[in-house]
Amino acid sequence: MGLTVSQLRIVEVERREWRDRCLGISEPLILCAPSIVPGWRVTVSDGQQRLVYRVGEPDTIKFDRRASKITRNGSWQPVSIPTSELPPPLESGMVFRQISSGGFAGRTYETLLLDDGSLIRVRIGDANDSERSVSRISLQQLRHFQRLLEENGADSFQNLSYPAPTGAADYITYTLTSPDGTVQFNDISQNRLPNNLQVVLKAWNQLIQSPT
Repeated sequence: MGLTVSQLRIVEVERREWRDRCLGISEPLILCAPSIVPGWRVTVSDGQQRLVYRVGEPDTIKFDRRASKITRNGSWQPVSIPTSELPPPLESGMVFRQISSGGFAGRTYETLLLDDGSLIRVRIGDANDSERSVSRISLQQLRHFQRLLEENGADSFQNLSYPAPTGAADYITYTLTSPDGTVQFNDISQNRLPNNLQVVLKAWNQLIQSPT
């Protein structure tokens, strides 16, 4: 790509588990053996280009061309999330899911809302499950949130990502999944999200901040 290492800086590192030895990026005439490969999704930038690499332990690196974007003039336009990067759809009994990753600590947390009002929060990669927390919201709060999702979800959760501005670092990325699909943003871009999504996000934050 004509870039030297000194021109690039790492702007995001996210822990991942890839589905095969090719890290989910297929190539012609190459057979990718199915296997869970631990690694990272690493995003670097030269000030204009946003280049994404998939790293698998111990020594595999793949350039993710579909996820890499060129942003100019601080563009805040959403981009499609590649199918290979989408989290799994919600399972039966799940109402909503948030995955947060990045920041200074670089940890990844998953928060699930179930149809009985349970809120479950775990840290991904916590072998002892020591950070698991379980709380509950009222059925009235649950029904109110489900109505908001029905009213705003179809237009908001369309498998789109709202990236951070070029050069931003140490931000937290949020991946939210509803029955309609997924949306991804970060703590820098969240104030510029569409109004419908802002409504859902405000209600969700109120739920996870004040459960019983």
